[in-house]
Amino acid sequence: MKNNNENVVVATSVVNIDRINPTVIQVRPIENPITEEMKVVYSLGNTIKLLCFFDIFISFVYSLYNLFFFIPLIFALCGLYGVKNYNYRLILFYLAYEIIIFSTRLITFFYALSCCIRNIYFIQIIFLILSTIIGIWIIEILYKYIKNLKKLTNNEIIRLREINHIHNSTPIYY
Repeated sequence: MKNNNENVVVATSVVNIDRINPTVIQVRPIENPITEEMKVVYSLGNTIKLLCFFDIFISFVYSLYNLFFFIPLIFALCGLYGVKNYNYRLILFYLAYEIIIFSTRLITFFYALSCCIRNIYFIQIIFLILSTIIGIWIIEILYKYIKNLKKLTNNEIIRLREINHIHNSTPIYY
């Protein structure tokens, strides 16, 4: 990586029939610095990618049992693609899916408590509570990601798409 104070020397030549005239042009490289907001978006994106991979795996295993579970698999793939390409609309689509799933879990939990408490095992209630808490956590991470992504300019988003790795960045789990 070049320092911003260095000049890059580019040699060009003009070809004439009987001689070559070299010309030296000094070009300053233009690099957009990586801002703290870009680091936060990148770190949150890594966390969401991890969650999407987990969601894809679980949905795929469930889809082997029931084809209905290909629908969550499609949503998780949209979320993964949206995060990888910093696509605002696909991430909103994935957030809407997560909110619907959270609402469904909450309704199921209260329905199970009100009418079917005798027919439900304790471990089922624990898993329902645990999945609801994880759903809240995923929605919170997605919300932070979207909020920080909206703060970035188009040039910063393009720069994030171009780079493969930001040094000194770690996934944000909270």
